Amino acid sequence: MDARSARSRRRLTTAVIALASEQPIGEVTAAAVAVEAEVNRSTFYQHAESPAALLRTALRDELDAIRSVYVAAAPPDAVAEAVSASTFRVIDHVEHHAVIYERELSPAACSGVGAMLTQHLAESIRLLVELGAVRIPRIERHPRPESLADAVAHVVAAGAVGAIGLWLREPEPRDRDLLVAHWRVALPAWWPAESARLEHGQPRAEGRPRLRESGVQR
Repeated sequence: MDARSARSRRRLTTAVIALASEQPIGEVTAAAVAVEAEVNRSTFYQHAESPAALLRTALRDELDAIRSVYVAAAPPDAVAEAVSASTFRVIDHVEHHAVIYERELSPAACSGVGAMLTQHLAESIRLLVELGAVRIPRIERHPRPESLADAVAHVVAAGAVGAIGLWLREPEPRDRDLLVAHWRVALPAWWPAESARLEHGQPRAEGRPRLRESGVQR
């Protein structure tokens, strides 16, 4: 992408996020995004087929950057810590765009943002499997063993997105530790506990949920 196209892409990304923060992305037109970005409508269509597609790409780019920095580049002996840090950065991302995610993860939404987030998280889980940080139990005589990791990754990812959607409906200020606690409880028993720590080098504030106290241990 040349400098001019990159500049237009940045403007369009900023514009679509701003507009999606004000109204459902399904009500945003390509013309409105172009006006907000101060580019021609034809320029818009050089970068995306619709405002919803542009929004998905904008959010996905941020999420992919988090994975690249924290997980993909982590040395083998630090993957668990990288996953913990990445989890909190993803929560930062969701909180920063909370208005968008709360609306677009609702059951009535049809923007594809939920599917985008699920796909991203599933790909992250597959990466953890490839790095050896997560080991999925085998199924004896599985007719297509190569499909098992994909299926499991999507199930776990979909559960995480569901937890995020419910958490976003909580009144502000939302409790980040509560979201992670819900996610940990829902994780399969074989998920490595060190990759799902509730905290990341931070002291627990009074009143935060303690999984051990509720009889759940990982």
